This record gives sequence, C-alpha cells and structure tokens, in this order.
Amino acid sequence: RKCPICKTRYSTNSIRTIPQICTKACSRCRWAFKDIDLKTVEDYAVFTDALVLKCLRFLQTHQARNFEDKRRG
Repeated sequence: RKCPICKTRYSTNSIRTIPQICTKACSRCRWAFKDIDLKTVEDYAVFTDALVLKCLRFLQTHQARNFEDKRRG
C-alpha cells in the first residue's frame, strides 16, 4: 500500500496522531510530520498544499529579486 501523504513510498509505519485503522504512512512522512498534531488525512493534505504554495511563492520572490539585482548590477 502506498503512503497516503506522499503517494510514492511504501507505507509501513503508522502515524501516532492518526488512528491506526485509518491510515499508514512511510517513515519519511512520519518523521516530517512528527511534531504536528493533525488528526485526519485531509488535515495533512491541507497542510502540505499550504506548505508547497508557501515554498513556491518564496522561490518566485527570490527569483524576482535576483533578476532585479542582475539588471541593476
């Protein structure tokens, strides 16, 4: 069974914050989310989407700044 969070790795370890009968996740995702108290897979999905969007915005801003600096320099 694939990990319900990243959908790529084989799931073997259950996440402690989610009931064991609900879902299982791979060790990478379990480690990444270990300090976040989320109760459902939907919570993980919303959190992950928000994190990805934040990273994309950061990268776009960073790229724009580098472009401006190169134009000025």
